Amino acid sequence: MNKVIKIFAFLFLLGNFSFALSSDDEVFVRKGKVLVETGYNIVGGISNSTGTNIQLDFDGGSITALGVDMGIMLSNNFALKFKLGLLSGSGISVTNITGGVKYYAGGRVPIELTAGILDGGPGSSTFSAGLKFGYAANLAQNITLEPAIGFLILDDEAALNFGVTFGLFL
Repeated sequence: MNKVIKIFAFLFLLGNFSFALSSDDEVFVRKGKVLVETGYNIVGGISNSTGTNIQLDFDGGSITALGVDMGIMLSNNFALKFKLGLLSGSGISVTNITGGVKYYAGGRVPIELTAGILDGGPGSSTFSAGLKFGYAANLAQNITLEPAIGFLILDDEAALNFGVTFGLFL
């Protein structure tokens, strides 16, 4: 099963890269722009996206999540990124601080590498890392839709990650 997933991921990356190189679309100039991302991960980390989320249950409890996922484009295809996620509710408080890089291979295939800390309080800090890649489809000149596949690593555990991100270049 593990070999099948690796082969699928490699073929997905190769297909996206070759499609991006053959595309005749005019590329939006990203250099110097601020990258703001928001999205949904089917399997993912704590507060994966920019924005706030408040969930109330019928027993009077609530879960609050606040997150920011931003970066600066150093060239048309390369960005430095920062992610901060806060989650609180039912007596727990979790903070996720992550830094990383994102490279748009061929201008269309985002490859993102991240590393950070997931902190649940005194003595419960966990190393986190991630690698994902996908395809950036233009919805507007400065907005992309980026479905992606990748891996999320927490200490010695790993999970496959499927997600959809919207990128806004300001």
